Amino acid sequence: MDEFAKGRLALFFEKLTAAFPGRLLFLGLQGSYRRGEQTPESDLDIVTILDRAEYADLAQYRAMLWELPGTPQPCGFLCGLAELNSWPRYDFFGLYYDTEPFYGSLSDFVDPPGPADARESLRIGAANLLHEVTHRSIYGRLTPEIGLGCLKAAKFLVIAREYCRTGVYEARLAALEPQCTGSSRRIITALRE
Repeated sequence: MDEFAKGRLALFFEKLTAAFPGRLLFLGLQGSYRRGEQTPESDLDIVTILDRAEYADLAQYRAMLWELPGTPQPCGFLCGLAELNSWPRYDFFGLYYDTEPFYGSLSDFVDPPGPADARESLRIGAANLLHEVTHRSIYGRLTPEIGLGCLKAAKFLVIAREYCRTGVYEARLAALEPQCTGSSRRIITALRE
């Protein structure tokens, strides 16, 4: 995590603890800033876990975001502990491994995902991506923007596949590309271009 991201997270942490005193369980960073692959268009992907997340909390959280100075504004994932513990394990796989803790530890609340969760993430993600591409190709338009979104979704499949193969979660494109072969490598190469 670079110094800019740390500074933004520190400010966000200060605002969160003031808005939700004693209720913040976890704050972490995901996405391009976590991987060191951010661009000027990147947002700051934040994972926030509160003791609970009621509807009124969502409004308070949103108001707090609007008051934060500077850019990029944080976006991302917010939930309570009950929702975190009920989250499907296949989806939790990416959330867990792609989040760098700033405050707290996800493993204090939920067991780390394992190979079976990664395989299920890969299976369901591939089915969803196939459905999206097929549906768009037949009934809609596969625009460049939608194609890029599908390519980004495919990246997470490559990450899960490589985790199943190696036992190591690697999301940085530059580190992932050399270990991949075939279509997996073509996906990562296309995203790096």
